[in-house]
Amino acid sequence: MPSALILTFDDGVTESQYKAVNATLGIDMVAGTGDFPDGMIRHTAGPTPTGGWIVTELWESEEHQGRFMESRLAEALQKNGLPAPASVVWFSVVADTTP
Repeated sequence: MPSALILTFDDGVTESQYKAVNATLGIDMVAGTGDFPDGMIRHTAGPTPTGGWIVTELWESEEHQGRFMESRLAEALQKNGLPAPASVVWFSVVADTTP
């Protein structure tokens, strides 16, 4: 089974910044098109009730995400003024269902 990732960013991260990071990466999350990274299965993101931002992802492996972080994502986050995630949680997926 794949691995899942939850990234939580502190208050002050905006939807505009999120969209700018995706534009830098060449990814259109609404259309589901662009230069998606190898090994990414699913990506979901949105604001938290306190004004932060949360991203959940499903990956073929933690190594796939690590390569993406090192080769493209860290630079895109920095370029668009986002801090490092306040929280990073990985877990092994035992179920992934769309009813």
